[in-house]
Amino acid sequence: MLQSLCGNLDIRGGSLFPQPNPLASLLSELPKKEKPPAVGEKEFPLFYKWFQNAQAGRYIDAILEEKPYSIKAMLIAAGNPMLTWPNSNRVKSALEKLEFVGVIDHFLTETAKQADLVLPAASFLGRSDLFSSNGITGFQKVYPVKKILKEDIPSDWKICRHLMKRLNMEHYFPWNSEEEVINHRLNSLGITFEELCEKGSLEWNYHEKKYIKDGFLTPSGKVEVYCKQLEKLGHDPLPVYKETAESPVSTPELKQDYPLILTTGTRDMPYIHSRFHNIPPLRQLSPEPLLEIHIETAERMALKNNDKVMLESPRGRLQVLIKTSLDILPGVISLSHGWEDANANLLVDDKNLDPVSGFPPCRAFLARIEKIENLDE
Repeated sequence: MLQSLCGNLDIRGGSLFPQPNPLASLLSELPKKEKPPAVGEKEFPLFYKWFQNAQAGRYIDAILEEKPYSIKAMLIAAGNPMLTWPNSNRVKSALEKLEFVGVIDHFLTETAKQADLVLPAASFLGRSDLFSSNGITGFQKVYPVKKILKEDIPSDWKICRHLMKRLNMEHYFPWNSEEEVINHRLNSLGITFEELCEKGSLEWNYHEKKYIKDGFLTPSGKVEVYCKQLEKLGHDPLPVYKETAESPVSTPELKQDYPLILTTGTRDMPYIHSRFHNIPPLRQLSPEPLLEIHIETAERMALKNNDKVMLESPRGRLQVLIKTSLDILPGVISLSHGWEDANANLLVDDKNLDPVSGFPPCRAFLARIEKIENLDE
């Protein structure tokens, strides 16, 4: 809103609105009779409207409670929900309930360990692909990713293509090779993958302030400070602060047993989510998970740097070493995520999701710590 008031929307140096990716979509629209509602679609209609995705925050409920329908199997690629989805104990229970779990991955992750079948996949060096920086950097550019390794490992695409053949669904994905798929996506740009590889990249013009001609994607076509779409769905149409569902203010009775505010999801510089923890040079830079705590809070609890503590929330518990710091508020503790050794998502609430987006409250909930005197425990 400040950017709009200052005229800094869709201009360089302000908030860029890249044009829609010109690459052709591979999505085929299912006939309505074949298309069940997406998980979370009715509960989080705005999220579904803009992203056209199911809300993963409700997958576990759908599996365990069979609502809005029963899910019997799951194929997981490029993901590690055992470490990245909230309330990991319930995630484990859900995966165990499924009749079949397949995982496509390069490594035996925590999620792969729960699978009935694990398939290796070609790395980015072993497959051809396209990379568009459009939605990441705002630069209107597409690059070729050319296969350089000759390895007999199928790509994700080949695995899914074979599966669709076995399910008699190949008419939704009719291309016979990865090159055909890539060239289909490039059709709208008037270039083939081979030509793109020779050229190195392809850039298209960026036009500032497109809203002058096209307006915004709102009912009025204007910037809407007062959002009638939110109001229609029963949400506050103006930005307001709302206390989290679990906090010293919202749940003072819980604060008696869990006096600290825990934030999770902070990043260790060498890693992205659960990725790269198994690479030795990176592991040397950040060898183990640490719980950050203010020196004042630590001293009040008779704790010092590198003490081992039991960290617990109403959902679960884990052991971790502490790191005293002046860079965090007293009474607040912080645990990075993505670690198999201290899985922060064992502690995160998966019930009180954001009412609009459906995302979990991983940045602020209640917890407690207790020093472990016997380090062999």
